Amino acid sequence: MRLYNLEVYKTFPNKEIIRDIEFKKNGLNLIVDNTTDIKEDSGNSVGKSTVIHIIDICLNSSSLTKLYKSRDAQGENVHLKKLLVENKVQATLKLINNGKIYSFTRSLYSKGPRYFNNEKVNAKEYENYLKETIFNSKQDKPTFRQLISKFVRNDDIQLNNVIYYLVSTSYAVYEAIYFFLLKINGENVVSERQKLEEKLSKLQNKFSIYQNDSNIPSLDQIEQGLLFIESEINELLEKRRNVDYIEIYKYELEKNSDINNKLDLLNTEIDLLEFEKNSIHRSLVMIEESKSNIDIKIIGEIYEDAKVFSYKLNKKFNDVLNFHNQMVENRSRFVGKQLIKVDTELKLLKQKQEELIDLKKNQSIDLLDDGLLADLNDINNEIEKLNIKKGEFLKVKEIQEGIKKELEQVNQDLESVNSQTKDNDHLVPINEFNSVFKTYSEKLYNEKYLLYYDSEWREKKGGKPFSIGNLLGSMGTGKQRALIIAFDLAYLTYANKKEIAAPKFLIYDQLENTHINQLKTIIQLSKEIEGQLILPILRERINEIDAVVIEQSKIIELSKTDKFFKI
Repeated sequence: MRLYNLEVYKTFPNKEIIRDIEFKKNGLNLIVDNTTDIKEDSGNSVGKSTVIHIIDICLNSSSLTKLYKSRDAQGENVHLKKLLVENKVQATLKLINNGKIYSFTRSLYSKGPRYFNNEKVNAKEYENYLKETIFNSKQDKPTFRQLISKFVRNDDIQLNNVIYYLVSTSYAVYEAIYFFLLKINGENVVSERQKLEEKLSKLQNKFSIYQNDSNIPSLDQIEQGLLFIESEINELLEKRRNVDYIEIYKYELEKNSDINNKLDLLNTEIDLLEFEKNSIHRSLVMIEESKSNIDIKIIGEIYEDAKVFSYKLNKKFNDVLNFHNQMVENRSRFVGKQLIKVDTELKLLKQKQEELIDLKKNQSIDLLDDGLLADLNDINNEIEKLNIKKGEFLKVKEIQEGIKKELEQVNQDLESVNSQTKDNDHLVPINEFNSVFKTYSEKLYNEKYLLYYDSEWREKKGGKPFSIGNLLGSMGTGKQRALIIAFDLAYLTYANKKEIAAPKFLIYDQLENTHINQLKTIIQLSKEIEGQLILPILRERINEIDAVVIEQSKIIELSKTDKFFKI
């Protein structure tokens, strides 16, 4: 699947083309600046990266703000934002495969419509069409965005990490991604395993909350508590049966007892809901606290992995934190809805409780002996308290046993899925990939790099499923990015050889720091591939190699007086 055309246009008040870009079928596709020899003239900030962002948006990225916010998030182009919103600007990316063209349209303003082949679709349908069109897959996992971000690298995480290029993503997901791309195991097996791994992780986190909360008893404590409560209740019931009262009072007492029993049950339900409400409230507090308490361990692993290749990362921690907090906000809204539901149920039950209390007050018990009634009430009150505690224990027991049962089922399902695979299924595909990867890396560095897979990574502390060999020490940004290109070019060649449905295009931003010799090699390699290498790059960097390359490979030329959006 190749890129065919990108059209950006206003839709209001009338359609007006802003840019119409045709992509070259194979090799280098350059997005360059038309700078002069004037010292003050610069090829920066003319919109070269904008082309990449729009392509990524058409591939269902949610980062619309990248179009009008600076990379360091310090400024906002209010004029551009106004243009996008008021003129309802849209972009249509056309893909081509075996002569058939597919059209994907995104609005470049918030909450605008999406279209597939000119038919309006929702966000989920849009992404499903993208995955089916580009990867020939209808499976949910890995997601389309998890896959395509390897082929469109335009942020710091993607540009500084060969293998682990996503934010806040588990190693189990990365395993699924590369198993999918390299066609290790069946597609159904890969998708099902990832879904089960993600479900298992959520259940384990949920169960750990109950285990680590000192206010919540363990299952052993619950069982012991229930035995004690049952014993106490039985003693009180026997005591109540032995209370001496005149037969004539029996009906009145039984009637009063019936009301008390109903109140007992109702109070138990109310207390259970109060317990659930308090649990939800504690969850909300924990969620709010977690907004600024991002999982340092996970992020640390990502950044430590990145530091193998770069002396320092380019900021972006705030982006990770903001992404985390947005997820937390979504969780907070969901839990808040649960709290509202429980509050509504509580109001109804308390209304019934008041009605029974009024009925009890109006009950004709004038004939009853005050002392006898007081004794019975004391016993009933004790029974009521014990039933409330029993209900709390039973509720917690039900929740914990439910989670344990789910955990057991998920583990059984994982065993069943894994039984469909063999321990050495990965060997042939990875060896075939490495035969290509080492060739590209040797051309770039005179070193042979290999992709390694560790099938026992889950059993090792700090284990990772994939690694790359021959990475000796820390590398500068340029070398790292060139290695990423070697890795991705190797996959493109591998996919072509194995006839795997995958993008035949690779898109990168920020290659200015790449060493000139490696840049020359990358350009030379791009002539040999069956696919597209799309780069926004300063003209002066290409001029150092060969000015003819610009004329042969450029797909759009921008300048200070002719920026992408022409404003």
